Amino acid sequence: MGRQFPFHFSTGDFSIGGKSIVVHEEYNAGKGTGLTVWDGAIVLAKWLETLQDAWFSHTYLELGCGTGVVGLAARAMGAPSVILSDLPYALENTEKTVEANGHLDAAAITLQPIDWFDPIALPSAGVILAADVVWVEELIAPLISTLEAATAPKLDQPILLNSLAPWIPVESTEHAVVLLSYQSRSTRADHMLFTGLDEAFEVFHVQDSDMPDAYNPRNINVYVLVRR
Repeated sequence: MGRQFPFHFSTGDFSIGGKSIVVHEEYNAGKGTGLTVWDGAIVLAKWLETLQDAWFSHTYLELGCGTGVVGLAARAMGAPSVILSDLPYALENTEKTVEANGHLDAAAITLQPIDWFDPIALPSAGVILAADVVWVEELIAPLISTLEAATAPKLDQPILLNSLAPWIPVESTEHAVVLLSYQSRSTRADHMLFTGLDEAFEVFHVQDSDMPDAYNPRNINVYVLVRR
C-alpha cells in the first residue's frame, strides 16, 4: 500500500499551523525504516494542529522520530523545545531535515540517540510523541519500557487534562503524557502492545469527532496515554 498523503515533502508542500515543514528523505537506502515519512506521522502531526495552545507549553520528546516530522510539527505549533530521538543512522538524516527548517529556530530543536533496548539518561519532557513506531513484535516490549521510563519522573507542574482534553476522564497528571499514532498490522501485535501499555497507562482513543476529517484513515488511530 502506497502513501495515503502524497505530499511533496522536499519542497515544503506539507505545513502545520501555517508553517511549511521541509523533509529530507532517503529512498531505498537499505539502512532502515526511519528515513522516509510514514502516514502515521502525518496523522499525528495534523492532530497536533487541532490542539489548544496550552498543549505546547511543554518540552516535547519524539521517540523513533525518523525524519522528525511530528516533533517539528510540535515546534511549529509553539512548543518551546523539542527533542528528536532515534538510532544514530536515522538521526544523520533527521539533522538534514532540521537544517532545512531554519524558520522553526533550530536552537529550540535537539537530536539525541535513544536505543529502546538500552534507554539510559532519557531527557525530561512533558509530552512524548510516538508515530507509527511499532511494526515488528520484537520492538513492542522495549518501546513500552522506554515509555514507562520517560513518563516515570514527576513534572514540576501537573498537566490539567480536564481543560486540555475534556473527553479524557482524568482531571490531571503529574507525569508526561504520551501521544501515540498506531497502525494495526496484526492482531497479535495489537494485543501485545495494548496489553503491555495497560499495566502502566490508561489508554484513551481519540475519537473520529476529534480528528481532522482529511487525516483520519481507518487503519491509523491516535491514542493519549496517561500514567496510572
